[in-house]
Amino acid sequence: MAIARGYAATDASKPLTPFTFERREPNDDDVVIDIKYAGICHSDIHTVRNEWKNAVFPIVPGHEIAGVVKAVGSKVTKFKVGDHVGVGCFVDSCVGCATRDLDNEHYMPGLVQTYNDVDPNTKTATHGGYSDSIVVKEGYVLSIPDNLPLDASAPLLCAGITLYSPLRRWNAGPGQKVAIVGMGGLGHMGVKLGAAMGADGGARHWILVTCAPRMTHRISKWVSHSARENWRAKWFAKTVSEVTPVLCRPGDQITSSLATGPLAELTRQLRSTHGAVPVIDARRPKVGVDLEPVAPDVPAAGHSGWALPGAVVGMGALLVLANELAE
Repeated sequence: MAIARGYAATDASKPLTPFTFERREPNDDDVVIDIKYAGICHSDIHTVRNEWKNAVFPIVPGHEIAGVVKAVGSKVTKFKVGDHVGVGCFVDSCVGCATRDLDNEHYMPGLVQTYNDVDPNTKTATHGGYSDSIVVKEGYVLSIPDNLPLDASAPLLCAGITLYSPLRRWNAGPGQKVAIVGMGGLGHMGVKLGAAMGADGGARHWILVTCAPRMTHRISKWVSHSARENWRAKWFAKTVSEVTPVLCRPGDQITSSLATGPLAELTRQLRSTHGAVPVIDARRPKVGVDLEPVAPDVPAAGHSGWALPGAVVGMGALLVLANELAE
């Protein structure tokens, strides 16, 4: 087995530390990757802090991986040494299932996550991209076009696909209204991707619903209601002003709203005004708390029922789209 070096969490209360471990020997259908970049996903933080109560230490996190092919097995046909490639949130699934659905394989039995899971080949822990190398089956490796910088490509493999999947599902494009709730790390990615998916013509109508960060109890008890509302209004104006240039194109329309009450009621009001609108929930789940639903037809996001980012085929389509935008 090859020796890999990375950074691991050995305890939920301690910072990451240098860690040496073994990667499995490559099989005929495996790709060996020299990792050049790994994005920092909030899932990494939740996991190493054991906030989801499923951490098995030591953990080498990282599932937004971009690198260069170092070696390939004898049966690998899609990649060669030197190719730019990526790996997302999972590295295996139920390939032999009779009902396998490539668009939804991330929900199939036998899913193996890139880290904090068990490798079915060796029965040992899987370790992620905060390391210098990884061995992955060919079917779970993604080709990154040479036109795309590796460092910019890595976040697409979790944050990007998490928003691309629902946009693709609802056929976001020219002339369609799209509502994105939550303008954080995921939300801004959804805005950029949604704009790109409608870039071939036609006016677009964006409905942005922002949820102002809550003040901590320690601070809020010393702040008056009017001062709190004034701060939220300024935060809202600043957020919208930063997002608008990304969206704006001649003929486009932007409707922005600051959520001050139940999101489902706000969504109902917006739909009654603007018609049927696909709603994308881009909020970051809270640890141990079920988020309120954003609309009657959009399930509440809870710690036991979060949607997984997307299938390999979807990530491939996303990278193609990103490459077209970069040209």
